[in-house]
Amino acid sequence: MIPSVYINLEDDVAKVMARLKKEKSAQLVLVCPKRCQLFSDSINLRLLKKQADLLKKEVSILTMDERGQLYAQEAGFALRSLPKSKRTTGISDIGFQPKSVIDSEKEQEHAGRLAQTVKGVASFVSGLVSKKNTDSNSEDAAFTEKPGVESFSSQQESVKTKDFPRAHSLLARKPQKPSVRVDRELAFSANGRDPGKTRRAYSIFLSLSLAMSLLVVLGLVFAVLPKASVFIFPKTEPITRDFDVSLDNQAKQYDSAKLILPTVKFEESLDVNSKFKSQGKKDVGNKAFGAIHIYNFTGKPLNLKAQTTSLIAGSKTYYLVNDALQIAPTKYRNAQTKEIDENSLDPPLEIIAGSGGEDSNLPAGVRMEITNQVFGSRPLLLYAKTQTPVSGGTSRFLSVVTDSDILDAQNQLGILALRQVEEKLAPQGLKFVENSFRVEVLEFFTDKQPGAESPQFQASAKFKIVGLAFSEQELKSLVKDRISQSLSNTRYLKTESDFNLSFKVKTVDFNVPSGILGVHFDGKLIARFAMEELPKKLIGKNKQEAIELLQSMPEIEKAEIVLSPSWQTSFPWFSGKIIIQLSE
Repeated sequence: MIPSVYINLEDDVAKVMARLKKEKSAQLVLVCPKRCQLFSDSINLRLLKKQADLLKKEVSILTMDERGQLYAQEAGFALRSLPKSKRTTGISDIGFQPKSVIDSEKEQEHAGRLAQTVKGVASFVSGLVSKKNTDSNSEDAAFTEKPGVESFSSQQESVKTKDFPRAHSLLARKPQKPSVRVDRELAFSANGRDPGKTRRAYSIFLSLSLAMSLLVVLGLVFAVLPKASVFIFPKTEPITRDFDVSLDNQAKQYDSAKLILPTVKFEESLDVNSKFKSQGKKDVGNKAFGAIHIYNFTGKPLNLKAQTTSLIAGSKTYYLVNDALQIAPTKYRNAQTKEIDENSLDPPLEIIAGSGGEDSNLPAGVRMEITNQVFGSRPLLLYAKTQTPVSGGTSRFLSVVTDSDILDAQNQLGILALRQVEEKLAPQGLKFVENSFRVEVLEFFTDKQPGAESPQFQASAKFKIVGLAFSEQELKSLVKDRISQSLSNTRYLKTESDFNLSFKVKTVDFNVPSGILGVHFDGKLIARFAMEELPKKLIGKNKQEAIELLQSMPEIEKAEIVLSPSWQTSFPWFSGKIIIQLSE
């Protein structure tokens, strides 16, 4: 027996699909109540049919809703019906309507009332004109029933019979006192004016004015004011490609099929010169000096000469002011505790910093390593400590030309020469890239030598520059054409943004000249769809229906809808008022 799935009035496509997924049977009967949300639009059943086919489930629909049966047949569902003996009113057929269904019916009722209002206005205008004509005829008929006309003279009767045929019947009446109204009409007719026609013309004019005003208001409400803007975000996918492009000096234009890019050989000698600042610093301030004790644990007297002995503390070097001769061995007061006997130390010796500067100043008690050309460096057996603070060092710097300044100046002049070459190539749309050129130094001079105290120096050089130049714009066009050749009609390449193209020279031969350019491309592919057909499909739909329609299209990732004025809940009825914009 085929299992049945009973749905509620408010269940939408997502809820129904969730219940179908839980059923293991491949064949199902979907029992739908009248006026359920599924039957609010035919697109719901189309989406449901598409999802059911993806789940490979054969779904039939059982419902008493005639509109639902029609939508189900259009979507491709098989219909089922109960036998006549079993067709009873179900609870779902008399249940409460969900909010979406009530809103849909209210919109339909509102549209019906509006149509009835327009029809009623037209009937009112037509009836108003007919009524005025009828009133005029009734008044004329009333005049014929009033007595008193026969007392007029035969001359008046002749005039009335000639000008007013209706008054002819009044003459046959019994003589009575003339009415004021008849006298007034006869007076107006004597002046050549018909008051009935005047009133009827005014009534027609007033009715037409009201009708035109109503038509203008309806035109503003339904045609001018409503507007919809739809922002479409098409589906995208990344694309990556790597190419080896040949640089050919003989080619006149690029070839995307053979990956050949035209190139131009450039060769020129240039003379350049410029001034540069010296980056070297020399501290010519006062040198720090102080006194130290030497600790000799060699077990024998030592002689340390000032010229061959240096003392190091951190990054600073200090020297003895005088030679230190016959430095006695240092003894311990307690060998176990390694407590030094201060009486075994020689008198303090004076030291001076190797260079000036405030950073040469040291406090008392700082350990210093001793290095001697003969004894070497043995920090465990021979070292020193400052007995007094080492002070008196001051800083004063002078700019000095260094070897690195000379080398940097040569490199900067080479860059300056290359920049001049690029300025010559720029008007032609050509450029050099890394490894596509060679810079040779033919001559190089400076007016200051390394070690000279000077804040700046002059440098000049002569360079020979040889290279292969090409157009980056032509390279981009070549890559885009090459990628587009492999794309289908359903996708196109996005190159305006989110586009990255990097390249480098793999090999180059300046003699031929030729080379190989490695190119890496990162971009996006965008789904292509017919935007001009969308406004016709969205006419008259509400916002939710439009979103479901757009999301059912495989080419669209998402869509944003803006309806105006703010009270507008559905799309305009004219496709020209629906604006489709592509957002990437």
